[in-house]
Amino acid sequence: IADKRDGVPVSGRRIPTLYDCTPEIYFCMMNPGSSEPQPTIEETYQGPPEYDLDNFLPSRILQTPMVSTKPDNTQYMVMNVMEYIGLYHVRVINLSDMREPKSEKFVDKIRTFYGDYAHHVHSIFDPLRHEELKMALGDDMSVPIVAAWGKNRKYVDLINLCKSGIAGSPCYGLFGDHKKLLAKHPLPPDWNKQMAWLAEMVDLLKETL
Repeated sequence: IADKRDGVPVSGRRIPTLYDCTPEIYFCMMNPGSSEPQPTIEETYQGPPEYDLDNFLPSRILQTPMVSTKPDNTQYMVMNVMEYIGLYHVRVINLSDMREPKSEKFVDKIRTFYGDYAHHVHSIFDPLRHEELKMALGDDMSVPIVAAWGKNRKYVDLINLCKSGIAGSPCYGLFGDHKKLLAKHPLPPDWNKQMAWLAEMVDLLKETL
């Protein structure tokens, strides 16, 4: 997510492509939620076949062109954090690339997938996608990573994959357990809790950045 006006970030720094510069912070979420390609792109956009594992190579994901997307409400919460903190470039990385806004349906999907294939290649943190993860995180291990993937224990396997993948980087979040596995999601159903998350996250990042 880059704060841009007429294609140029407010800071005056140009952000030409996703991996050409280092973000100021990473946010790690559950999945893309309801975010999707812009309506004019959705009709013609062709991503890799949905995990056609007989022919699957992680490199095919890297070869898929990037397109503009329509943010969901969770991503707007991240934009609110950027506004309050004064950030210009945040990169969102998801535990899974499966696009499903309902967490229980998401859990069912990943369970079915793992039952069929015995791995989590739908996640950038799966070992099969190690090279892609290296590109996404870059070489600067000092960039903070904010955990905001939620508190559902049913996808703790994905959280553990993520924790292994980001080992060595500073990780912050509004954690609900001493092992720092369960982190508050930016968009709980209750509006007051959403505002509480925003206030707590802004305070946390002001202290740590």
